Amino acid sequence: MVGQYRRSANIQSFIARYALALLVTAIALVATLALRRDGPTPSFLFFVPAVAISAWYGGPGPSALATAVSLLLIDLNFLAPGGSLRIDRVEALEIIAFLIVSVTITTTMEALHRSRTLVESRAAELKRLNDEVGRSYDAERERRHVAELMAHTREELLGVVAHDLRNPLNLIITSTDLLLEE
Repeated sequence: MVGQYRRSANIQSFIARYALALLVTAIALVATLALRRDGPTPSFLFFVPAVAISAWYGGPGPSALATAVSLLLIDLNFLAPGGSLRIDRVEALEIIAFLIVSVTITTTMEALHRSRTLVESRAAELKRLNDEVGRSYDAERERRHVAELMAHTREELLGVVAHDLRNPLNLIITSTDLLLEE
């Protein structure tokens, strides 16, 4: 039952991440088309944040999807004449620049996620070790307290033994002195 729930949650997470990539790419297209009516807007302006958001929340797969869909939408709506997929030399350079930026964003976000995971695991390990040191310190403090109690008890016992031995010796010495005087 738990395995099935996890699998279902993983599938939902997978779908949500890729849906987010498509959603932010569609929003980028709508924003670019809306601003194009008011004047010239760079074709790639809103698609770079779409790739960044996809990489941040979705990971490398959704980021690659956002990059591919962005390139397709840009080519169909802004670069190619009449909705064709043909591009010229300048457009190819723009696409290469967009790809470089997208790959840089994706790899940077992936490195950030790996670093965060590493930091979280190291923090958990540090907390575990800190708890262990705390328990060890408490146990050592308890052992020290027991040793002090034992030392105190030993001193009391030796005092009692010394006192008990001293009284009969005093009696013997006193009796011997009295006998010698007589």
